[in-house]
Amino acid sequence: MDKERLLNGYFDNTLTASELMAFNELLNNDEHFAEELAFRKNLKNSIHINERARIKATVKQFEKATIKPSLQRKYFTWIAAAITITFTLIAVYQYTQNPKPSVLFQEFYTEYPNIISPSERSKNDKDSLIQIAFAAYDRQEFKEAIKHLIILQEQQKTNYSSLYIGICNIELKNSVAAIETLQKAVALNNTYSLTAKWYLALAYLQNNQPDLALEIVKDFNKLEEPFKQEAERLYKKLK
Repeated sequence: MDKERLLNGYFDNTLTASELMAFNELLNNDEHFAEELAFRKNLKNSIHINERARIKATVKQFEKATIKPSLQRKYFTWIAAAITITFTLIAVYQYTQNPKPSVLFQEFYTEYPNIISPSERSKNDKDSLIQIAFAAYDRQEFKEAIKHLIILQEQQKTNYSSLYIGICNIELKNSVAAIETLQKAVALNNTYSLTAKWYLALAYLQNNQPDLALEIVKDFNKLEEPFKQEAERLYKKLK
């Protein structure tokens, strides 16, 4: 039986029952057949699946040419290596030109520090509530922190609660809730609004909305340090 037909049928998964028996017999008893199968498997694995049709056409051209088998095999290896390098370069280019929002989020996000509550205890009830909220925040117990920050916001109309609630939601990967809360923090137009704007951009990245993040950081001159330089750097990666 034609060995080439058996090899092609094996890779195309079209062998009949009788052909499969013949294939297995050759594989067990014909050393050259086994070597050729191993070589073609290695070649196939090194080539991107979308290029398979083109490579098969190239292989047929080489089969028709009067090239010695050893030299022919070298040509196959060169082709496979060239295609592998090409796809690697394409992947690297796409990554550097269009980095994933999740990757950018990991690169730029840092938790905002507790600048509200002092570490020492207070006997004042209002201060105690603030300390409870931010002690939970410092322990990274963000669900607990949100609960107390909401109470603070309702009872004392604090101007920082929305910012920290938004950051807590980012930490909890509740990006939709983070976006909603940080939008409110930005709209307050107070001391913490510019900081909230930076974290809103990061929440958009976390939520896979890079276009909305770009809309914020393109006006990086309006942000304040330490976010101004980071916003400019993020803008260059998103534009």
